[in-house]
Amino acid sequence: MLRFLLIFTLLLFASIGYGQKLAERQVLKLRAEVTSDPATIQLLWPSTGAANQFNVYRRVSLDSMYWGNPIATLSGSSTSFTDTSVLVGEDYEYQVVQTGAQNATGYLYSGIRKSAVHHPEGVILLIDKTYEQALAPEIEQLENDFRQEGRHVISLYVNRSESPRDIRDKIQGTVFSSRIWMSHLFILGHVPVPYSGDFGGTYPPPDGHIVGSGSHTGAWVADSYYGDLDQIWQDQVVNNTTGKQNRNHNIPGDGKFDPTKIPFAIELKIGRVDLYDLPAFGMSDTLLLKRYLQRNHLWRTGQWQVTERAVIDNNFNGLNLASTGWHNFTASLPWDSVKTGDYFSAQKTGSYLWSFGCGAGSYTSCNGVGTTSDFASDSLQNVFTILSGSYFGDWDVTDNLLRAPLANSALASFWGGIPKWYVHTMALGETIGQGARATTNNSSVYFNGQFNLSHHSTHISLMGDPTLKMRYYQGPTGLMANAINNQVLLSWTPGKDSVEGYHIYRIDSATGVLNLLNTTPISGTSFTDSTLTESNTVHYLVRGVRLETTPSGSYYNLSAGSRTSVQFDFIHSVSDPLVGQTFWLFPNPTKSGEFVLEMGIDRATTWTLSLLDLNGKKCHEQQFRTQVGMNSFRVQSHLSPGVYLVRFEDAYGAAAMRRLVVTGN
Repeated sequence: MLRFLLIFTLLLFASIGYGQKLAERQVLKLRAEVTSDPATIQLLWPSTGAANQFNVYRRVSLDSMYWGNPIATLSGSSTSFTDTSVLVGEDYEYQVVQTGAQNATGYLYSGIRKSAVHHPEGVILLIDKTYEQALAPEIEQLENDFRQEGRHVISLYVNRSESPRDIRDKIQGTVFSSRIWMSHLFILGHVPVPYSGDFGGTYPPPDGHIVGSGSHTGAWVADSYYGDLDQIWQDQVVNNTTGKQNRNHNIPGDGKFDPTKIPFAIELKIGRVDLYDLPAFGMSDTLLLKRYLQRNHLWRTGQWQVTERAVIDNNFNGLNLASTGWHNFTASLPWDSVKTGDYFSAQKTGSYLWSFGCGAGSYTSCNGVGTTSDFASDSLQNVFTILSGSYFGDWDVTDNLLRAPLANSALASFWGGIPKWYVHTMALGETIGQGARATTNNSSVYFNGQFNLSHHSTHISLMGDPTLKMRYYQGPTGLMANAINNQVLLSWTPGKDSVEGYHIYRIDSATGVLNLLNTTPISGTSFTDSTLTESNTVHYLVRGVRLETTPSGSYYNLSAGSRTSVQFDFIHSVSDPLVGQTFWLFPNPTKSGEFVLEMGIDRATTWTLSLLDLNGKKCHEQQFRTQVGMNSFRVQSHLSPGVYLVRFEDAYGAAAMRRLVVTGN
């Protein structure tokens, strides 16, 4: 009890002086310079003057739970390390640990021309049914945006009266029945909020407010429950009613779960946009969500751009909460673009990609940063924000501060520092949901910040769309397709932003799986697909690609794309073994029954063409005199929309049959 109270006292009265830059001092700021010939990744960091040595670790998979042994041990005067055991196109994550008078840790996700992700993971949209009609256009636009990025999307509508258990069953069923890995879960609206935990029992409340010092004990919000696909969360043991608010009370059988720590690891990358019960903004939650989704669309289609810089407003000088800001920002942005300053003043006068603010808090305020009312009254220019202080990380309350930025300008917000968060992988094209899952599952992979044992806990939540990336640009538009001569001719209009080229995908209509048609980008704005062998409705997607160079390395970034569909009828080459003739019809389908007949002939003769409906009734007949070689004739028939049979018969009685589709429009 005394230990928890001391933590809380520090939270309120963190002093100035030697500890003023504690958060910054605990971060080893890393950046990378990469070369492709020879392939090298050079890690660089500023001289600290407080190190005995540096240990460098590397892992080749973000899913690995272990770093293994150091790949290098360097002297305390070192400021760089060059890794030559790397390949162009691959990705690597590094950990550099400084030991000495001041311990510090740095993480960097790097690569040399990291390959484009051609098969993005799918997303489940879990939508509050309250908004089904009112937000139908915005939801449809969001679904379309996902498809333009090549993502498979499945939307699930749920009622506010449903239990979290029933909702998770629906999520599990959707994931397990899909042929595409549905890794992202985007919760939109006031979907029932799971609660879990016994904070104040074995573990302190994450913000340190034990009984007698705020009584923020019991069960906290736990969207992480929805991301766990294989563990059973019990509701049988915890009996804790010491919390000041009834919603935090947790007793057996009440629908709130027992785990305080994640039972094992969650599988899904979760984020929630819930703007319910924010009266400070003076508008309905429906309108707030509509505005959020409109901004989301502008961001992910490259129509909204901000200055790539960050501001850190640290009002806890003796605590390390702001290390979440320092680490993630300096790994993603140039070091000189990460500044300290006042949170609101900075963002009212200029745009920022990232911001961080921390201070003593309440559910609706952060001392030295601002209040929910400030977010309601001021116009900010910020995309991603991190806020840290007491109470507001338990966000399911009126006018909650953590949700407030989403009702202003931000697209994502999280309680960073309690515990420490890791979203540095966004610097090389990963989604913010990847960082949210890595943080939630972090038991020992990353330095957790050592704040109130808050890591790997059920309360960790991302406010925002989990599929968001750090960098977007405007891609191609106006994709058109024309099926002719057993080929599909594609053409499109380039976007406003420069690209290295384009990738073309054919989409499996049954599964949503993308089939990449070109292995290297093409520089033009047209492409011919000659690989089809069956008649079908064919779906295509074209995306731009360009090389992004960041402080973490370089990677190929795909734009949102343009989609289209076309009816393709494969023309099987018709050949009679006695006469060796071949025939092609195009266009097919035809609007009015007019088409061109091409005939490959090995002898001169007279041919009769008959058009029959599916009942065998003759609708048109025409004769042609052919020469040896290729012959071309225009057939001018006027047919009603439908499917017809085209019969060819020569003077010797040899015959063949084809199909013609007339669309009528």
